[in-house]
Amino acid sequence: MRGLTALRLPRLSPGKRRAKGRRKIAGMRALVRPALWALPPFAAVAGAAWFWFAGPLPAILAQAWDGAIATTADAGFYIGEVYLEGREHTPRAAIVKELNLDRGAPILAFSPDDARRKLEALGWVQEATVSRHLPDTIRIRLVERVPFAIWQRDGDFVLIDSKGDEIAGARVDRHVDLPLIVGADAAHHATELVTMLSAEPDLAARVTAAVRIGGRRWDLRLDGAVVVKLPETDAGAAWSRLAAMDRESALLARNVLGIDLRLPDRLIVRVPENVAPKRETVPEGGGTATTVAHET
Repeated sequence: MRGLTALRLPRLSPGKRRAKGRRKIAGMRALVRPALWALPPFAAVAGAAWFWFAGPLPAILAQAWDGAIATTADAGFYIGEVYLEGREHTPRAAIVKELNLDRGAPILAFSPDDARRKLEALGWVQEATVSRHLPDTIRIRLVERVPFAIWQRDGDFVLIDSKGDEIAGARVDRHVDLPLIVGADAAHHATELVTMLSAEPDLAARVTAAVRIGGRRWDLRLDGAVVVKLPETDAGAAWSRLAAMDRESALLARNVLGIDLRLPDRLIVRVPENVAPKRETVPEGGGTATTVAHET
């Protein structure tokens, strides 16, 4: 997360601000005069009264309000500085475009709620806080989504957060160090996967890919090479069992191609053909048996 920075905004001159208000009010007057001259006297009076209250009056009042707001900018209540905090991934240009602010525009015409809604519609933004500080300052604080993984979906790659929500507009090529998850429903199970992996942080740091198998279980790839097959049920227990064995015997430091954890009482380690013959070891006092098998 980055600290406080100032947004660079286009500048709106006081002359343009006042001219815009004068053009709107003059246009409303031009609509009223021709219609009244074409009517008989009584009808003109009645028509003018009806037209005034039902037609242009609300619009003219609105224009008068706009004009009053514009004069407050001349009195010093204008947008001078916009300070932004918490931006790391959200493009600065996207923020400026969504806010559509001009330096020198009336700050009283600025709606913090509208700005917040616009910012929270941006892909990277999880939460936005917008406040107005008179006479001339706007402060924005962003809480951005934390990228968790790259999701491969129907041949496309998108960035997701730990909740499995897509981060719209995010560039995947800037986050190639993140793990890859594969499968139609993989993103929907990202939260439970994160919870399970985080129980063993040292081992979790070595996960480079997770493949959802049949919508039921995960295959994990460690260090880009070792495939770990997790069971459909009690995957967390199996994951912790693998971490414990690696701490005790440095299992993953060996020439291992794959580890099958799908059987609750047995761990199958697959190695290259030239490493070791097939054998089985059972720890004293019971526990998990380890079978070493050649890769076929």
